[in-house]
Amino acid sequence: MTLNMRTLMAGGGSNDRTVNIQISAPASFQGQTVIQNHSQMLGLGGNTYIQVDGTRETVYGSTSDVTTGGTATTVNSPPLVMDSGLAPGQSETFSYTSTTSYAGTPVPITASSIAYTQTRRFEGFETVTVPAGTFVDACKWSYEIAVTSPVASLTTSTLWISRGTGITLRILSGGSDDVLMSGTLNGRAITP
Repeated sequence: MTLNMRTLMAGGGSNDRTVNIQISAPASFQGQTVIQNHSQMLGLGGNTYIQVDGTRETVYGSTSDVTTGGTATTVNSPPLVMDSGLAPGQSETFSYTSTTSYAGTPVPITASSIAYTQTRRFEGFETVTVPAGTFVDACKWSYEIAVTSPVASLTTSTLWISRGTGITLRILSGGSDDVLMSGTLNGRAITP
């Protein structure tokens, strides 16, 4: 899958990028049999490791390239669990700690941990228009992600996801607006 995205920034300006995504299974991460979601953007690659059981998605962690060389490995403890089967108006809250360690970097980097509490709410279905088209019945989700340590912060965002394909159409977060410009899925253009 290839997604062409544009970020519109609050103070003006924009940033275009292409994200290439490949899903493969089975893979292994931290002793778990998982699905590997590989993404490539701006010359750097990363993998997210998940399990899917019905409408529940469990995110065990990720690996990513470090710009100076080497790899970062992030492990979620406990693994982050999200349910896409919530009814409109329902929400769920989950607390977890992400610990990141580094290997192969030119200069040693100390491992670090961040504690999160994430609340996500399924707002319902609505029509969303992005440069890629007008998508009817997109799934609208709101997120509130609180970092509880080492330094407290709060991020809120709203996502619109294409019903049926799960492709992110739009993300409003922190004064920026990410929109799907165009893309392909299995070699076919993404259309409403």
